[in-house]
Amino acid sequence: MKKSAIIFLLICSRICSGQNFSNFEYFFTTDPGAGNGTAITGYPNGNNITFNANITVPANLTPGFHFLCVRAGTPSGSNALLNRWSVAASVPMIINGGATSTGDGSVITNVEYFFDNDPGVGLATRVAFVNNGNDTATPTFSANGITPGFHLMGVRVGTGAGGWSVTECRPVIVFPSVNTASGSQNQITRIEYFWGNDPGFGAGTNVDVTLTNEAVIIPITVPSNLAPGYYLLGVRARTGVAGWSNTHVQPFVVWSPTVNPGGQTGGQIVKLEYYIDADPGQGNGINLTYTPNPGKDITSMSNLDIGALPVGNHVFYVRALDSYGQWSAPRATTFSITCNNGVKLFTAQSGSWNDLSTWACGRIPLPTEDVYIKSAHKITINLGQTGQCKTIDSGSGAVLDVKAGAILKVN
Repeated sequence: MKKSAIIFLLICSRICSGQNFSNFEYFFTTDPGAGNGTAITGYPNGNNITFNANITVPANLTPGFHFLCVRAGTPSGSNALLNRWSVAASVPMIINGGATSTGDGSVITNVEYFFDNDPGVGLATRVAFVNNGNDTATPTFSANGITPGFHLMGVRVGTGAGGWSVTECRPVIVFPSVNTASGSQNQITRIEYFWGNDPGFGAGTNVDVTLTNEAVIIPITVPSNLAPGYYLLGVRARTGVAGWSNTHVQPFVVWSPTVNPGGQTGGQIVKLEYYIDADPGQGNGINLTYTPNPGKDITSMSNLDIGALPVGNHVFYVRALDSYGQWSAPRATTFSITCNNGVKLFTAQSGSWNDLSTWACGRIPLPTEDVYIKSAHKITINLGQTGQCKTIDSGSGAVLDVKAGAILKVN
């Protein structure tokens, strides 16, 4: 059965001064590369393009959460300012598996959502779900009872087989409800934005639009003097009675026209590095091996050295450098180190070697375990006591005090 999705997107991006968009394309979830998406035709050239169109959903797109992504490009040519593509604008969507007479376990039968705190799978607010036979669904969500401001909204779907998808979370802003009986006091009276540093409430760039009770598309201009790099774009609104909303902040990248000389395409990854928890700076991470090297679509299978990490939660970051000298944004993944036998045991505080509270795992080191005394911690083995471990290492200012008559066995 043919599936389609209706999109309404505004692409407002400055790739380079004085250039109009003339090429438009879309793709679902997996980026095939700039210029390799499905072409969108029938729109005039320009800097600010609004799409309002039906897009066919591929028949082989699996049921569940997906992203519909759209981007625009400048005309082709040999000039350095040509052959440039915007960052893809994306919107999440749900593809339903469609009703079947056999009770297919892949068919989506439940949609639920929550704000901020996850009550547990199957316990969130259910959305009325009717399969109309077109294999797609657009649920309606309610923010009734949610305080105005910035929130995190989670959505997931369940299938006929009893399984649930991964929860998809997105930041949302809940504005005060409009009370027409009270006049303009609850109406939005100002929208403003800023780049980088917040100039303060009321001091941002005012958006000159006619405000109504309907959704408003905000035109935002990228300053011509904004240097290439990473920025934060902040947007907020004010009402007559409720004051200012929370500021919604979105990361944004301004590219340099000289990054890709001659408008070339096909830049390749020439370096891949990672770090854990603390960023040492671009180029100072730990190198990862990958194939092909260099390449555009790469695979990395590497063993990571986490032996020096303490028990607890950590964040793994990876980033790539391309052949044009540009670093990607770091991609983060969380992981945990638990108190299994054989891990390196860290001190939690100063104290006696035989005191359980001295150690991060709440137990005394085993003879087969490596021990690390953290910076400025003082560990004491008192008269008549015995300490055992495989190896000992320490941070700056750490002290191990073995008293007379005490024993330390290092295997």
